Amino acid sequence: MKIFLSFFLTGLLFAGCAQNEAVKLTNEKITLKLSLNEKGIPYIKKAQWTDNKNIIFSGNPSGMPLNDHLPEILIGNQENLKHINPVWKKTKDSISVKAQLTRIYNDLDVTWNYQLYRKTSIVKTWIELKNNGTTKNISWFPIWAGALDFKGNENLLKYWDALEYTAHQKQFTSDSTHTLQSNVYSSDPQYGPAQLPWWKISGKHHSVYFGISWCGGWRTKIRQNNQSAEFNVILPPKETQLILKKGESICGPKLSITPVRGSEYISSRTNYLSQNQQYAHMLYDMPKSSFPLIYNHWYATRFNLSGNFIINQLKTLQDYHFDVFVVDAGWYKSVGEWYPDGKKFKPGEFESALMEVKENGIEVGIWSCPWLLSGKTGSLPRRIDTSGFYREFVDAYAIDMAKSDFSRYLLDHIDHLQTDYQMDWWKYDQEFMKKNDDAGRIKNIKALQSALMRVRQNNPELYIENCMSGGRMINDFTNTLAQIHWIKDGGHNGLSHARENISTALGASEILPLSKVERWTNRVNEIEDPEILKYYCRSAMIGVWGISSDMHKVSPEQKDIILNQIKHYRKINDLKKDNIYQIINPENGNIAAITYYNALRDRASVMVFRWKQQGRIRSNLKLDLLKKDNAYSVIRANTNKTNKYQGFRLKNRGLPVILENGTKSAIYYIQKLK
Repeated sequence: MKIFLSFFLTGLLFAGCAQNEAVKLTNEKITLKLSLNEKGIPYIKKAQWTDNKNIIFSGNPSGMPLNDHLPEILIGNQENLKHINPVWKKTKDSISVKAQLTRIYNDLDVTWNYQLYRKTSIVKTWIELKNNGTTKNISWFPIWAGALDFKGNENLLKYWDALEYTAHQKQFTSDSTHTLQSNVYSSDPQYGPAQLPWWKISGKHHSVYFGISWCGGWRTKIRQNNQSAEFNVILPPKETQLILKKGESICGPKLSITPVRGSEYISSRTNYLSQNQQYAHMLYDMPKSSFPLIYNHWYATRFNLSGNFIINQLKTLQDYHFDVFVVDAGWYKSVGEWYPDGKKFKPGEFESALMEVKENGIEVGIWSCPWLLSGKTGSLPRRIDTSGFYREFVDAYAIDMAKSDFSRYLLDHIDHLQTDYQMDWWKYDQEFMKKNDDAGRIKNIKALQSALMRVRQNNPELYIENCMSGGRMINDFTNTLAQIHWIKDGGHNGLSHARENISTALGASEILPLSKVERWTNRVNEIEDPEILKYYCRSAMIGVWGISSDMHKVSPEQKDIILNQIKHYRKINDLKKDNIYQIINPENGNIAAITYYNALRDRASVMVFRWKQQGRIRSNLKLDLLKKDNAYSVIRANTNKTNKYQGFRLKNRGLPVILENGTKSAIYYIQKLK
């Protein structure tokens, strides 16, 4: 089993570096030089490519005021600063090299950490506090502050809206300021405007991706000041709520900084996604990326689940060759009593039904929300947070995770689901935070993340689905340990839901690997128009496809259409694993499209979707990544008609795409001719 957080490992300790000396972290990809500014604050002096020494960005040591780095309580009166000459400490282990430096402010040890991971350009940075004095109330928590010069005046900032996955791109201009944030969870617009905790700076020769590993709210301000982009990344006060007692210490959220070579968008995105997957598998032993066909009963039955329903569905599901059957909310006695509901299942019926699912070669998925417990007001279990977050949807209260051994509780919960119910796939869900947690927001989030991390470490074969109330907790942390994300809720179906599937999946695919972008077709038996049913199925095939329907109600005609689309899904999936794809968003109301390529660029598949324009549509889609000197056969799946094209023609003039009046989608398969 691999061990997480390598700074806990006993590594090789290098000689310390004095205050006025720079320390260097280097690997096969990049070299990072760290130093201290005139205020004694660590900063990134320079980042450059290791092979050719070209500079990626350089740091401006005087670009940020001190109160951008640390809250007032840490700074205090500068006369109280203990004038101990700080020393960089450098360690390494099998997966990374790390540098850290500690300064003492008002009896608080403040430690800056920088960690560079082998064979990647991924840098992680975070701050740790240790209180050696009286109890202190930390108003906000610093993640990272820095001023970086990316060289040149054509830098672009790109970021994405939470849940909608709409991309925004802004040109850096002098004295411009951009604020990105989420008020609760990592990406929840319920309480105001919110973005995903990722952003990207693009220049002429390379791009730099930033991401926050945090399941709570956050904020970053990006200011353009002369040639420098100034970053101030923090947990704001209502997302901190930190009371640090004497002897207590706490590590803050990690920020990832990932430079990638090249200005071409598709290749830089592929590079970034590939490095993230490599990093995740360095940290954890866990299932590899895959593209299963998922069955989930939720939008067919809601809470009205029964043993008969599972068995009856299983008889039908075999024809579709589903990979996993997810038992969603409603199977349990109550939240916290994770045993089959006796009103829905006879003794042993739930267990035998799931065993039959396994015997038919289908994996068992189970939904739970173990951070919540049912209980009546006035007689709440001791583990419940007494300030009282209540989730009406499941009639349950939040556990005080920071004041209980939540890691042990969660591990026991997972062991129970695996041992008693054959669980292969865990879907976790439901909100758990409120305005003021008993232990404070930051401590509860730390307890949650520690517990999830333990589950990942202890269960290398478990497939984890990050749902959390419909995509509200997608961040660098959950993206590392989970195999798939439920990116957005949506219980409707038909044409409007298909368009939502397309827009959200295409948007999410700009920052998440395709294997983690999960979309759904709900109650497919209600879709009577064959062309809309075909379109609806294809709308969920962009990443990973799930079906939530009573499959007994599907007509023979509907079944034929669905089975045919499943064949296409399986065929296209073979191209998705390389994460090389070209997106056309439905901005002009004409079409949306995605083109998948294999690594050799001698095969591709195109899915084209009509948007809102009526009548006959003719368009040319440029297949930029095919090799111009190859000849290709192109099969239009709707008609099985084959054409031959030269690569330079498909690259320069594009693939001719025609959607006749009434035709809503098309699939093309491109193969190099021998």
